[in-house]
Amino acid sequence: MQPLAMLAGKRTLEDIAERVTKKKIEPQPVSGRQELLENVVNRYV
Repeated sequence: MQPLAMLAGKRTLEDIAERVTKKKIEPQPVSGRQELLENVVNRYV
């Protein structure tokens, strides 16, 4: 999968969600700031 495939219109959010579910991808925050930003984004998604 290309890193920017969704932005290029080649993948949908559903495609990415399916891939994450199948591969059991669980990214871990690297810093407190990253976690803060992820929480802000998740409020609006």
